[in-house]
Amino acid sequence: VIVGAFIATKEFRILLIPITVTLGLVAGDLITINAMLLEANAILASLIMIPLTLIYAFSVVEWWKGSD
Repeated sequence: VIVGAFIATKEFRILLIPITVTLGLVAGDLITINAMLLEANAILASLIMIPLTLIYAFSVVEWWKGSD
């Protein structure tokens, strides 16, 4: 498995770059939406953004671990 990981490193990095950039952009969007909702209503922002943030965090952790 370790040897296979080193063999596929270049192709794997090419695949990971757009995924990583996209996850970063999604995180930025979540922060922007949270800031806008906090200006309007803090309770509503909490009710909407906490579940979305948890789903995002768990998705990133599962992707990082390599399991779907």
